[in-house]
Amino acid sequence: MDSDINRLLTVFQGGRADRVPNFEIVIDRRNLRAILGREPSENSLWTIPPAEAVEVALRVRQDAIPCPLQSPLPPCSVTEDTDPADLPRPDVTGKREKLQAYLEAARGTGLGVCPCLSGPFTISSLTCGPVSIQSFMEMIYTAPRVVDAVLDFYTEYTLAALRAIRDLPYHFLYLGDDVTDFVSPEHLAALWAPRHERIVRAAQETGRPILCHCCGPQADVLPYFERWGVNATHPLQADRNDIYAVRERYPGLTLVGNVDVNLLSFGTPEQVAADTREHLERLGRAGRYVVCSSHSIIDSVQPENYRAMIETAWQWRP
Repeated sequence: MDSDINRLLTVFQGGRADRVPNFEIVIDRRNLRAILGREPSENSLWTIPPAEAVEVALRVRQDAIPCPLQSPLPPCSVTEDTDPADLPRPDVTGKREKLQAYLEAARGTGLGVCPCLSGPFTISSLTCGPVSIQSFMEMIYTAPRVVDAVLDFYTEYTLAALRAIRDLPYHFLYLGDDVTDFVSPEHLAALWAPRHERIVRAAQETGRPILCHCCGPQADVLPYFERWGVNATHPLQADRNDIYAVRERYPGLTLVGNVDVNLLSFGTPEQVAADTREHLERLGRAGRYVVCSSHSIIDSVQPENYRAMIETAWQWRP
């Protein structure tokens, strides 16, 4: 029942573990406070020091801690007038050392460590201004050379970060990129897919599983994940994805998430437990499922509801 990275790795690789794992990338302050019984040092599992992240993960019995390694340019710093030649070279200084600190903190605990990197799209859309995301979408048409340069910058950054850490004993890679709902499938194919595939292939060369994140409807990205041999997908937002239909269509993908964050925020512990049990009954019996919120444990989530979700996962058996 304690944290065990082998449980999560088994499920990512298609096997059945002693129980269905529970795992969150982000847990915010309200729930950190409830878990620790004190004020956390920072606002999120994403930003607290490694030793504190280990303490949180052990208390909620999840099997790994995230180690964020993204490094975006300043928000809205790129405009249509930016000369692509002026973009800096990717700098991953300190990323290896940061991951080493997380690995050291987790040593001997049973916990794994998950470096968190980004695909090129999300950070590029936030980097372009003056209005993030909107400016990026407009620049696809008005300044395609600049868009290509920014996408290439973040692709090269992630590849450089992977090279810097590839020999360290981390356990799996989280690769996040929100790409649906704001570009066409044609632009997805032309701008995102070739770059994201380069990152996936480089990650696969290390022999570690890959968990891909994409908010919103995943219908446009799941065929790519399947084709590339990605191990798992997250978070399958409940209002945008029918997780049971996804299971039917993509039996080879481990599904992480889909417990509705709105239910976690505004429902009752009994409702959360019932919804979690349904996920376990319909998805957990065959393996390839990880109990997780449909986004993250944001501050609207009631601690008693988060607890109901994870305790249901701890106790359920097929």
